[in-house]
Amino acid sequence: MSFYGFSDRAPGLVETLVVGPRLILPAVVFLTMGWLDGLASLLERLERPAPSWSTPLVAATLLAASYATGRALEPRETTMTEALRSAEAELRVSGGDSALGVTDTSWKAAILSRSRLVQVLPHERDAAVVLCGRFTESHRDPLPSRSCDLPGYLGVRDVGPYSILVRAPVPGGP
Repeated sequence: MSFYGFSDRAPGLVETLVVGPRLILPAVVFLTMGWLDGLASLLERLERPAPSWSTPLVAATLLAASYATGRALEPRETTMTEALRSAEAELRVSGGDSALGVTDTSWKAAILSRSRLVQVLPHERDAAVVLCGRFTESHRDPLPSRSCDLPGYLGVRDVGPYSILVRAPVPGGP
């Protein structure tokens, strides 16, 4: 995860420093230290001295694994960033309302938005622009999500598995 390619900015400096690397990056250092300590304890119990090549091998393995993980996650995270930026651009074009609507399947993509976020429910039309996910984040639930089926909204753009919806004009309204 040390090569995790996604980082973003939050509304303030403190939020950016804490949430920007997507929460896991700071913990990886502590996890790695724990794994290495566990490996050292195991070798100690076996009463075998660690071979001279074990430290470079463990370091190389961790480096390769973190790089591979980061490369695998980068396209997904990039898509989330593109979807969020598209939704925020649509929000700026729509004018007035400064709140970006999100559904249950799009919170992860929207969490670092500079805009105020509001949860959108199917029977409400509070947000002028909504970012929704067409699929759930769960690998246990591979079916398409219904969170983009919002009455009173029109789809304007799809970005990967996300859709950007805008509030439809009310018939006979301004």
